[in-house]
Amino acid sequence: MMGPELCSVHTHSTFCDGKGTLEEMAAAAFAAGVRYFGASGHSHTPAPGDQDCVLPEDPGEYRREVLRLREVYQGRMEVLLGIEQDSCSLQPVPNWAEYWIGSVHELFDRATGVYHSIDWDREKMERCRREMFGGDGLAMVRGYYADVAAM
Repeated sequence: MMGPELCSVHTHSTFCDGKGTLEEMAAAAFAAGVRYFGASGHSHTPAPGDQDCVLPEDPGEYRREVLRLREVYQGRMEVLLGIEQDSCSLQPVPNWAEYWIGSVHELFDRATGVYHSIDWDREKMERCRREMFGGDGLAMVRGYYADVAAM
């Protein structure tokens, strides 16, 4: 039976906003006894603030590295190819993903074309509340959870 101590499926590497390479992370996971390691890079979004925090528009290199690591750990640790699919991504969940995690990191204001970070820091969240929701915190929470439900 697979227990939580044997899994790590929400991970971010230097392909998006993580601090370690996929190779470093897989090695650390294996050394810690993880038997199911999933790479879940942030899906590409057009949000200007996401530039260095998401996978490139063409995630081919990311996919190749995960599949290479699958070969390296074959028979010793399962390496899974996943993605953290953001609500602002233009594409649907890619068909190459073996699993996906849904996320809402930004709210898109259709009226102004502006992306508002909702989970970065208080200042950005307050800006979102002011500019997108006219200061109405409850409306902002409803907008956020509407996007979560859509994911």
